[in-house]
Amino acid sequence: MTAAFGIDVERRPEGVAWIVLRNPARRNAMRLEMWEALPDIVTALGSDPTVRVVALRGHGAEAFASGADISEFETRRRDAVQAAAYEAVTERAFRALETLTRPVVAMIHGICFGGGLAIAASADIRIAADESPPTTPASASRRRVSGSAIIAAASSACWR
Repeated sequence: MTAAFGIDVERRPEGVAWIVLRNPARRNAMRLEMWEALPDIVTALGSDPTVRVVALRGHGAEAFASGADISEFETRRRDAVQAAAYEAVTERAFRALETLTRPVVAMIHGICFGGGLAIAASADIRIAADESPPTTPASASRRRVSGSAIIAAASSACWR
């Protein structure tokens, strides 16, 4: 039985490895466990000589990723110490994607918001469906947004 959320990896014989962000109940919002798993997944794909390119996408058709799963913030980011630890985990995920020695392509469809946008911005190439305008959280002007990736996304174009 498949867990309700997670990160799936699909390796194709032509050398493409797909990373699929899966949390359909929350429009593929990234839970802490997913943020924690992403760097190890990326490292494993980078060590696999059969992988020539890594493609990122969200599970299903509704969303690439709707950001961090805010339903867990009350327990996982309840104070400044926990928030800083959470940010360190997300930063590690962004850096893993940014430093991978294989090209990373984000295939953006549906919702791409906040932390999902930061994941997409960490890719080398972003290809977005017409119905996928990238957005940052409304609270971004009032708090530090994790990583430089969102700022980079604001100045980089998506191919449509």
